[in-house]
Amino acid sequence: MHRLARLTQAIVSEARRTMFTAAVCTEISKPLEIQQKKDHQLSPYDDEVLLSVKYCGINFADILVCQGKYQSSIPVPFTPGTEVTGIVEEVGKNVKTLKKGDKVISLIMNGGFSTHCISPAMFTWKLPSSVDLRAGAGLIVNYGTAYLALTRKANLQQGESVLVTAAAGGTGLAAVEIASKVFKSKHVIAACGGPEKGNIAKSKGATDVIDYKQEKLRSRIGEITGGDGVNVVFDPVGGDMFLDCVKSLAREGRILTIRYA
Repeated sequence: MHRLARLTQAIVSEARRTMFTAAVCTEISKPLEIQQKKDHQLSPYDDEVLLSVKYCGINFADILVCQGKYQSSIPVPFTPGTEVTGIVEEVGKNVKTLKKGDKVISLIMNGGFSTHCISPAMFTWKLPSSVDLRAGAGLIVNYGTAYLALTRKANLQQGESVLVTAAAGGTGLAAVEIASKVFKSKHVIAACGGPEKGNIAKSKGATDVIDYKQEKLRSRIGEITGGDGVNVVFDPVGGDMFLDCVKSLAREGRILTIRYA
């Protein structure tokens, strides 16, 4: 009888294992390896959910952690990916806000480059029906960063002018769109390299574009603002450009330093 109980337990345990495929970083600064796994640990704890991953965003931090250059390291092997969209497959017993079948967006520590992942329920939210899963995978990090920076740190006010450097990047485009659509900024100046990137920024609401491969940043800002300067600078670039941005601020202007590239 004891042997039968142990056999039954083993069968149940095996049945609970989740089969999944993941892109695994087995060695720092080396290409990821695609691996098939079967792991019982992909059963959620009480305050977690199991997701079938549909899309995962690729962020600057994901690249850095695979190069061993991020501020916190993860022992290899690990699966990168922190920002995912997917479908809830299983919920922990304490989870009341989500149910199986929900279309969600989630922020996790790692593990997103996979067909399945575990996510804390408190960092998993239902996606509105108007937002598709692909678009959702680029929302949390980029738009969260830009929104908190412009509101909590810069205290951007309605109608104030904003300069965004690297404006065709993920956080740059988010900052352009938020400044334009949420704060109705008088000038939303997108600084980027080349006309193609400038057109992308314009499609998100930039009123003016500066091609810093061809134009002088400070002089163009002076032309655009009538010599007043800009109220807020959102700068993910740094270096010499940061100094030009500081000198382009209006009185009581604010400059945001965003994860310098």
